[in-house]
Amino acid sequence: AVRAFASNGSSTFVAKRCAYVATPILKSVTNAVSGVSVQWNAVSGATGYRVYRRGAGSTYWTYLGTVKTTSYLDTKATSGAYWRYTVITEFYQVKSGFDTNGLYLKYVATPKLTGISNLSAGVNIKWNAVGGATGYRVYRRGAGQTSWLYLGTVTTTNYTDKNVVKNNYYRYTVRAVSGNVMSAFDTNGLVIKR
Repeated sequence: AVRAFASNGSSTFVAKRCAYVATPILKSVTNAVSGVSVQWNAVSGATGYRVYRRGAGSTYWTYLGTVKTTSYLDTKATSGAYWRYTVITEFYQVKSGFDTNGLYLKYVATPKLTGISNLSAGVNIKWNAVGGATGYRVYRRGAGQTSWLYLGTVTTTNYTDKNVVKNNYYRYTVRAVSGNVMSAFDTNGLVIKR
């Protein structure tokens, strides 16, 4: 409310009312199996959250969608590019401010595993190429094992594991690499009996 004062008296009050809506605090942006995962802290009373993205060098925020949860999966981001994200809280028709810096990452898509087979030289696994990838890290897990063993990095879209034993089951997965950034990976992988 505002009231003006003068030497001969004062005016009446002029008042306006609005709802205060807090700006979400961004927690993380990470490479996920199906896209970029954006997460933020909940805002009390929020009826929804509007998610925005902008590319490297751009000053324009692109609206991606509105959710009621505190996370969003961007499945339309281009692999190999840098993306910056921010979020606005909604309280019915009222909207909060937003973090103008946001959080950013270089998105590297998860390779899609396309085949696995036994060769005379060992087990061969294949996957689709990932945009912006400079290499692919291959992992293996034996039956009953819970941790992945790193086998090596290649620039092709296939790998032959020669260090295998007959009558054993093996599970394989792959992560794409772009510089010092790695993609998420398919935790199920592909399984084969040698």
